[in-house]
Amino acid sequence: MKNFKIFKGLVRKEFLHILRDWRSLTMLLGIPIVLVLLFGSVMTMEIKDANIAVVDHAKDHDSKELINLISTSEFFKLVKYLDTSDEIDEEFKKGTIRMAFVFDKDFGYKLHHEGHAQIQLIADGSKILTSPSLISYGKIIINKHIASKNPPSRAGYYIIPTVRMMYNKNLNGRYMTVPGIMSTVILLVGALMTSLSITKEKELGTMELLLSTPINRFLIMFAKIVPYLITSFISALSIIWAAKYVFEVPVSGSMGLLLLNTVLYILTALALGLLISTFANSQLTAMMITMTLLMLPTEVLSGMTFPTDSLPVVLQWLGKLLPSTWFNIISKGILLQGAKGGSLFFETTILVVMVMVFYFWSVIRFKPRLQ
Repeated sequence: MKNFKIFKGLVRKEFLHILRDWRSLTMLLGIPIVLVLLFGSVMTMEIKDANIAVVDHAKDHDSKELINLISTSEFFKLVKYLDTSDEIDEEFKKGTIRMAFVFDKDFGYKLHHEGHAQIQLIADGSKILTSPSLISYGKIIINKHIASKNPPSRAGYYIIPTVRMMYNKNLNGRYMTVPGIMSTVILLVGALMTSLSITKEKELGTMELLLSTPINRFLIMFAKIVPYLITSFISALSIIWAAKYVFEVPVSGSMGLLLLNTVLYILTALALGLLISTFANSQLTAMMITMTLLMLPTEVLSGMTFPTDSLPVVLQWLGKLLPSTWFNIISKGILLQGAKGGSLFFETTILVVMVMVFYFWSVIRFKPRLQ
């Protein structure tokens, strides 16, 4: 009986400790709910309102009827009419479309006089998680259209869908995962190294001495990240080498452009780590913040592992706040699509803005220590 009272008292004490500590209570009750909602949202292959383009060489009644069925379905949203198939490549590189339908010039004539016609379904093979589904949706709509037109007793005519996967015709999974892993590793390692470096100086008490150095504080903080910029770039070179020669990921675009954007991305990661260090007073806290804010969100919201098109709008916008989201687009565009600087201008600009915001914000947060 005595042992039971002691046990009861210990349990009561632990409950009171949890209720008084809002951090522990948040972790116990909040994190499971957040994880369920997050993974429940991202772990779905269902796609709706995917942007598509149409190249209609026929421009007859039959092609227009089928285009109307495709564009009014829940799966597709027609955003572009293109004049030639050559324009599809540029639209894919810009990211404006996910798929294209190409109608032959004699589509309606062949359908009624020869009993069959072809339609080409072109998808972006670098997005292996969604492109096969989009092709399947397109085939389903075409088959339903044919079934509604043919008499019940016999087949009147049929449409032959031919499939073309651009940039990754064999749907090699490495073409998607390796660039994604590269962006994740660079971001986590860069941010972690910088945040731990600054917080270590805080723990040792040398940070105040460093900040009292008679030099502009912007140069002080930049001097802290230069060594990590060089070492991270060397690490990135080894990752790119492994991607090309070990995993045989093609480099369709300019290697110089890829390296320049990699340096920019490393600077973004280091500046973010610098900012994280201003919120942490110990290396353990810096590590926890870095891993919590970057690892899981990068994996599920940046498009590295799961398609982001079907995510709730809030999660899509959260994903846009991650540097890895933009570098994923840049690296895949250069490696697989052979994208040039012009088509990646927007993504590159976003990274430049992030570098400036993270760096200046972190320096400003260190300002009170200088006075």
